[in-house]
Amino acid sequence: MRGISAYRLLNVSFHRLQSRPFSSRATTRASRGHGRSHEQALMDVAKVRNIGIMAHIDAGKTTTTERMLFFSGLTRHIGNVDRGDTVTDYMDQERDRGITITSAAVTFYWNDHKVNLIDTPGHIDFTVEVERSLRVLDGGIVVLDGSRGVEAQTVTVWRQAHRYGVPRIAYINKLDKANADFEDSLNSIQKKLHILPLPLQIPVFSEDKICGVVDLITMEKVVWDRKDEASAGPQRAPVTKADDDLWERSEEARLNLIGELADIDEEIASLVLGDIKVQDIPPQKIHNAVRKVTLDKTALPVLCGSSLKNIGVQPLLDAVNLYLPSPDDIQHDFKKFYKDSLCALAFKTIHNQQRGPVTFLRLYNGSLKSGDSLHNLNRECVEKASRLIKVFADEFEDIKSAYAGDIVAVIGLKKTFTGDTLSDRKHQDSKGNYVLAGVEVGEPVFFCSVEASSLTEQAALEQALENLQKEDPSFKVWVDESTGEINIGGMGELHIEIIKHKLVTEYKLDPYMGPLHVSYKETVAASATETYTLDQTIGNKHHHIVVSMTVNPNPGKGIPRKLELVHHGEDNSLLHLRQDHVKALTEGVHTALLQGPILNFPVTDVKVELHSLQIEGRTTLPMISAAATQCISQALSNAEPLLLQPMMSVEIFTEVERIGGILDDLKNRKGTIENVENKGGAHIITALLPLAETTGYATNLRRITSGQTTFSMELLGYKEMDPNEQNALCEKMGATGF
Repeated sequence: MRGISAYRLLNVSFHRLQSRPFSSRATTRASRGHGRSHEQALMDVAKVRNIGIMAHIDAGKTTTTERMLFFSGLTRHIGNVDRGDTVTDYMDQERDRGITITSAAVTFYWNDHKVNLIDTPGHIDFTVEVERSLRVLDGGIVVLDGSRGVEAQTVTVWRQAHRYGVPRIAYINKLDKANADFEDSLNSIQKKLHILPLPLQIPVFSEDKICGVVDLITMEKVVWDRKDEASAGPQRAPVTKADDDLWERSEEARLNLIGELADIDEEIASLVLGDIKVQDIPPQKIHNAVRKVTLDKTALPVLCGSSLKNIGVQPLLDAVNLYLPSPDDIQHDFKKFYKDSLCALAFKTIHNQQRGPVTFLRLYNGSLKSGDSLHNLNRECVEKASRLIKVFADEFEDIKSAYAGDIVAVIGLKKTFTGDTLSDRKHQDSKGNYVLAGVEVGEPVFFCSVEASSLTEQAALEQALENLQKEDPSFKVWVDESTGEINIGGMGELHIEIIKHKLVTEYKLDPYMGPLHVSYKETVAASATETYTLDQTIGNKHHHIVVSMTVNPNPGKGIPRKLELVHHGEDNSLLHLRQDHVKALTEGVHTALLQGPILNFPVTDVKVELHSLQIEGRTTLPMISAAATQCISQALSNAEPLLLQPMMSVEIFTEVERIGGILDDLKNRKGTIENVENKGGAHIITALLPLAETTGYATNLRRITSGQTTFSMELLGYKEMDPNEQNALCEKMGATGF
């Protein structure tokens, strides 16, 4: 499967950064009429755009990025995914697969604006990379495949962007494909993303091939020379009645655009209701209205083209400047606490073999200079920013300072993790006003054991795994207490495969990787109350603790954050419970929930009640935690425990003659078919599939369809296992010594 797009966050080619020393040379580039060098840039935050490109697999994110870099003057040739010479897909794995594995950002200039562009992942295994990107973006471009419209991962990324309040515009790409349908793509936006699409353009075709677009705001035909799209910009000419059908379609589309805007923008509404003709509404008034609804997220401006054919990219760049916000347009409540001091978020850390950690920061407030001391508010430590670096494609530039709104790489922060908040002074943060919110990270769905090939590599393996954890919050490492084995967990098969590839290529290790296991979860079907007595003498100190607790089912609520205190009659002893005792009990409960009674998987969807706590004499907080752990462990065993299995939503695009084989394969994998629909000649199968049945699915699907089918998956949630399947799994995992 091509086009995966995964972890890439800020500053394009880190493998190139690893393979050669940093240079301090400045980047001076020849402009193609729009680009500017860094030295020419004015420090004007209103002309800064921190944007991300987000989409489903293979919608053309990287291809669009490469055209942006070329037309801005940053690169001298257009990178191609199929040739494996793209700027942003720089890892060997990315170029071998034609996919994006790491989030990369490039700084370039377009029409006096500085654009920090982040090409974000589209594969489900790497959605945390998207999450981290969105955390620091001010605006986004949603790229759609014009032959498929809104797809599964598009919806996932849209929800993530919505959670962070990121204003977006859309770009319907690949309109050069025979089965592309612009109107159908617009309908899918309204149906699946639940937002009003505002088409600012319509495509122009010549001999059934896309050759340009009509700008509905200026009523101009923007056409590219198909014989030489790359070397010259588009030609603009007014749409006139001589254009016959195109004139009629453009007039109708413009009237619809203004009508939709009039419903949501007061200024356009007043112009429509006034004396001015709709055709005479000034383009600037429409631009202003489109920008307002974009920032308010009440509608989605839509542009179109074919990045592969170099059609539509320059107007898309214009739209970035016109409609997406600058850092000053985004209000962050936390900035008021910092006043004039620095506020920066470390949103990605990468380890360089020669230089150590390279930390990527988004500056929200204040300024940062090379050599400044930084206070890490999460770790309560001070570190020095030895060097500040900007990345321009495959060249690097030392800079002396960075300002609010900037995205910059820093060398020298050895104790900083992804998600940490940094400032230039120490802040007392008892109320949590200063530390910025981190990224939501789900639990791994696959895990396996990892073992050093020799004792001499053990320390190096442990250090490498620690570094990889700092880089990737979704990658988990833990030691199995019963076996002493190191386990690693990730968000999918590919995620684990990429981790292994990094251990081999970047750290020169050759570890043994055990078989992949699915990360199930456990829960309970009934309530159970347990009273546990801890009566133990350690040294000369006697500990006597009696705790009574209940475990209840709590579907869909996850892991309980706190205990619920249950008062009985006139007994109000829990009202006077010491807070450190409550904290110790809570920690003990969470420890018990880490390993369920069936197969030692984490317990979820439960509620825990505390009925009583009796302590005789003096004891310690760890002993209180231990008593709570034992009490909950016994209660879980008596509460009809059951297993939950992860379920995947699968979307398959295929031809009609291959549907039968695909449906048979899904049935054999215990899948549930939800829908089969015909869309523009392609058939789309949606199904639910247990994650355990997806191992090797991509390879098998290619085999049964001769490589003519594509698919995507995303984690839908967890579902209770059938009792017979649960028993079979327990026997299987018990037989393998799990």
